[in-house]
Formats: sequence, C-alpha cells, structure tokens
Amino acid sequence: MQQVLNNLDRMVVPYPCNTKSYIVVMPGAGHKARQEGGPQVALPGSGGPFYSGDRLHDERWIKNPGARYDRNRPDHMHYAVFPMRSAESHNRRQLTRSGATKPVYVLPWDFKFTDNAGYYKAFVHIKKGTPPGPVE
Repeated sequence: MQQVLNNLDRMVVPYPCNTKSYIVVMPGAGHKARQEGGPQVALPGSGGPFYSGDRLHDERWIKNPGARYDRNRPDHMHYAVFPMRSAESHNRRQLTRSGATKPVYVLPWDFKFTDNAGYYKAFVHIKKGTPPGPVE
C-alpha cells in the first residue's frame, strides 16, 4: 500500500482567529520555525503522535535549518513525516501489510495545543501497490 500526501492548502480558521499556513517561516524573523508549525503525519509503527518541546527541551524541535525533510526530524520522531506542498517524492511513503491495520495520526506539530484554532486541509491518496514477486 502506498500513501501519498499532497496538495496541502492553507489552514482555515473562523473569524476572528488568525489564519495560519503550513508554511512555517517565522513572521518578521525570516527563518523557519522549528518548535511548532505545519502538520505532521505519524505512520503505523510510530506508536502514536509526536510532540515538540518547550524552550527548555529544544532537542525535541526540528533540527536546523528547520526544513521539514526527514534528515531534520527530531531524534525522538520515527515513522513520521512532515508533508510539504509540491514535494511528492518526499511525501510518498510505503506502508506494509503489517501496518495496514494500525492507525495513522495527522495533527499539528506543536507542544502547546491550547493556543490552536482551526484545521489543516490535506488530501491523502492511498493506492494498492504491486504485490511482491516470488521469494527466491
């Protein structure tokens, strides 16, 4: 089974809340946010969703320079992805049959959820892969 996460749209929130985007550049600073921002997808085998840390636990943040590539994931985060717009090869993940009955979690990358409002709109394309060939 192959999972493709693509076509992320802006986060939509009702008035009078601020509209946020999955694009995670700190306003005014110009650098990428590492502590929070954007969606995460915890895949089967992850054991559940992951959380960032407060200022005293920056080892739980996305590694510098803050781009959401796998190599920058925090060390505690396994079997998960930060989907990115127009990055189909990055967003594509292969799930095995053993993971087909386990949950997939989609939630914001954050450490303090009480200040969140709204949602991310994402489209997920799941397709059945080609069965493996005979074992030699």
